[in-house]
Amino acid sequence: MASDIQEREQNREGFLDLLLLADPSVELVQRYLTEGYLFVLFEQGDAFGVVHLIPQTATVMEVKNIAVKEEAQGRGYGKRLLQYALDFCQRQGYEKVLVGTGNSSMNNLAFYQKAGFRFLSIRRNFFTDHDAEPIFEHGIQCRDMILLEVVQRFTGVDKSDRSPSPLTIHSDTPSSKEALPVSSFKRRGSFWPSM
Repeated sequence: MASDIQEREQNREGFLDLLLLADPSVELVQRYLTEGYLFVLFEQGDAFGVVHLIPQTATVMEVKNIAVKEEAQGRGYGKRLLQYALDFCQRQGYEKVLVGTGNSSMNNLAFYQKAGFRFLSIRRNFFTDHDAEPIFEHGIQCRDMILLEVVQRFTGVDKSDRSPSPLTIHSDTPSSKEALPVSSFKRRGSFWPSM
């Protein structure tokens, strides 16, 4: 399989169909389309997948969107795009990479965890507050955004004193807008508005 990943700085609208596989809102995609870095995976001249990265700070990058054509899924293109993105972030000096996905997106949650991402926080009611139509996956309504992070490992740099970020839940209810640590509770392509 002869495939190639290339950065696209111009004519990004030509990849809107791929970006809409992960984020069904044309308006949202068009808002961030010109920002950051867009990488496209080509095979024999055809675009099969995309990953869109947007810097959040000088040391934090967000995977805004990652998607692979439906007929090409299961061939490892998503893994290849994500690894390419992580390698790019590391070369550019980003220390953390973030991604957000829906609470009902079981395949996405497994995909990111297999790539080394860890749970960071939960943005409660994110999708019910921002999407006009309810989203259901696996018979579960997509209500909350699960934020995950991966901390980049740098060769020759001592990062051992860093502890992982605590998992928090962001409550968007009128009574509380603050992030609450999970310990205080009893027990949907990359592609959401900036965190």
